[in-house]
Amino acid sequence: MRQLFVCTFALLSAAVTTLAADYHFGADISGMTPGATYKDHGVEKPALQVFRDNGYNWVRYRLWHTPTRGAQNLDYVIARAKEAKKLGFKFLLNYHYSDTWPTRWASRFRRPGRHGRR
Repeated sequence: MRQLFVCTFALLSAAVTTLAADYHFGADISGMTPGATYKDHGVEKPALQVFRDNGYNWVRYRLWHTPTRGAQNLDYVIARAKEAKKLGFKFLLNYHYSDTWPTRWASRFRRPGRHGRR
């Protein structure tokens, strides 16, 4: 009986370890300033390193079609993706085909009380 318990415990431990390794824990860091630093327990580190040290394994960047604000153009995203890959992150890219909502959709996304009645 004891051997059965030990074998069962070993199998469950291996399964939990495998599941934890496959768990996706990430952040959308599209707007993060390149070279930004954060303090982690009082120690200043590159922001991506802080995310990595705290268990994050995915990063998401947004690539805009023709960005007018911010820098999420192709060169920016490629550079940031290379930084993330060096630290072992997996990478999710969201490509935005348009940088604005089409005018005909504007009325569907009004906030109540702000641009008229709802």
